Amino acid sequence: NGSALEAVGHRGEPEDYEPAKRVIALIRNGTTAGRDLRQALAIPPFGWPRDAVDGMLLTLSVAGVLGARLDHQDVDPRRLTQQQLPKTVFAVHSVRLTKAQELALRAFVKRMLPTAPSPGAADAGRALETVVALAERSTGEPPLPSLQLPEWFADLRRLSAGPEQAAAVAGRKNDLIELADDLERRAQRADARIRQWREASTLTAWADQAGAAGRTLVLRHAAILEHRQLLDEPDPVGPLLRELTELLRGVTGNGHERLTTARAAAMEELQAAPEFAGLEAATQTQLLERWELGPLPPQGLATHEQLTAALAASPPAEWDARIAMVDLQLGRARAAAAKLHSPQAVTVAIPGATLRSRGEAQAWLDQVSALVEHADAEQPVIVLPSRNSA
Repeated sequence: NGSALEAVGHRGEPEDYEPAKRVIALIRNGTTAGRDLRQALAIPPFGWPRDAVDGMLLTLSVAGVLGARLDHQDVDPRRLTQQQLPKTVFAVHSVRLTKAQELALRAFVKRMLPTAPSPGAADAGRALETVVALAERSTGEPPLPSLQLPEWFADLRRLSAGPEQAAAVAGRKNDLIELADDLERRAQRADARIRQWREASTLTAWADQAGAAGRTLVLRHAAILEHRQLLDEPDPVGPLLRELTELLRGVTGNGHERLTTARAAAMEELQAAPEFAGLEAATQTQLLERWELGPLPPQGLATHEQLTAALAASPPAEWDARIAMVDLQLGRARAAAAKLHSPQAVTVAIPGATLRSRGEAQAWLDQVSALVEHADAEQPVIVLPSRNSA
């Protein structure tokens, strides 16, 4: 710190240099503003030129012997200009860093501020704020934990900038570096888990439709959110995402398979119907497309994006309804085929029934007979099995 005085042959501590002692004595006696110090040192018995006064004030401030305040704020003396010196107020620090403290402080500052050109007492506060910024990367709104730093760290931040704070930081060097390392690991963990959490949250919107297993996963998701457990160990998010993905892939794949089977059976029945078989191939294709009875396109579920797209198109709660609709679509396709095959024909849909007795059977036959009798006798009658109501 005294290197600036080596040019004039002084090799010891800056405050032991005789001219420096005079400056320190003036400040201790109440002359603290840069303007007043210039004036006091310019007159006999001193007679110093302005540049000599300014150089001494800056040297002692950078060395940590003096503290500097500008506009009621602590200021880094390395950033002071000669134009600012008249308004700067100086004070003698009661604490001076030992060589061991300077080395400890430098190690912490370099850990937090790798690009700091010459780490010193003036950097202690900024290094502490960098720790806070690191902590904020792993804290926030639920499910992230709230910001919690040790009380001793808060005590360091409350100290005024200067050698007192720097000495306290130096004394906690190992604790501070260990804290910074832990916070960095947590920040990296937070980055990865937040991505997983967003994917899990997207899937949770559909998991509630996937039975008891899905509802259990929804509750686990809610617990992580409520108790802010994103960064807990063991990891609660990765397993949740894997189980949600596995469950919803299974539900979606199963629904796709069941619908494929139902459509295949409907197509087989439709192709066996005379009214459909008698149509041209292009007309048959149009009917299959109109009533959604053709083969389902292949389903990709390998990635999260593919799975969410499939869920958006066919949520778990809709598979049963889509499969039940196949029967209705088949009935409509057969009716449309019959009209195309015989435009003048009258279509009669025979209702389905569960018959438990001879009486119920006779009542059903009477109903069917009445339906046929009411058809136009002058036109062909096409009888189709009844499907669910439209």
